[in-house]
Amino acid sequence: MAEQRDENVTSDRAAAYLIDLLPIAVFAAITYARWNDEWKAVSGPAMSCAYLLLRDAFGASFGKRLMRLRVVSSGGGEASIGQRIARNLTIAIGPFIDRVPMLSLGHLVGLIVPLEMFVLLLTGRRLGDRLTGTTVVKVSRGES
Repeated sequence: MAEQRDENVTSDRAAAYLIDLLPIAVFAAITYARWNDEWKAVSGPAMSCAYLLLRDAFGASFGKRLMRLRVVSSGGGEASIGQRIARNLTIAIGPFIDRVPMLSLGHLVGLIVPLEMFVLLLTGRRLGDRLTGTTVVKVSRGES
């Protein structure tokens, strides 16, 4: 895979993230329009958490593929599937924490994504990337 290391992928990453949120928005719209309250309380956060965790499992999420980005190991090689899933824990944990009443941390969930974006803007890598030894790179046309 011909990888082009580009330090200016931050705006592409932000666009990819917004694209990745579209399936959650569609699922939420369907869920809230058709399912009862008990099912909504469980299914929405569970599906959101699973989607956010697994979105990069095969190298790149749908949004990253559209923006020609790929998750790789910081050392330059291919990131393992474990690294690609674990890097999203920092974002995926939000929908789960929000629905666990005894934790009462719902108000803190709203800080997770802004914190991740702040770290990304300052350092070029999300907190999840730093914790798992991954980074996101731009790939050449025709590569995936």
